[in-house]
Order: sequence, then structure tokens, then C-alpha cells
Amino acid sequence: IARYVKEQDKEYLQLHQNLQLSLF
Repeated sequence: IARYVKEQDKEYLQLHQNLQLSLF
């Protein structure tokens, strides 16, 4: 796991998590 995450990466991770939640 990276020690820090870029702002764009944070937004991407949030969107990815939201997609995973929507699948369940």
C-alpha cells in the first residue's frame, strides 16, 4: 500500500468503492 495517495487517486478510489457497493 502506498504511503500517500494523489488527489486524483483518492477520487478514483472513492468512485471504485462506490461501484463495488452498487454491485452488492
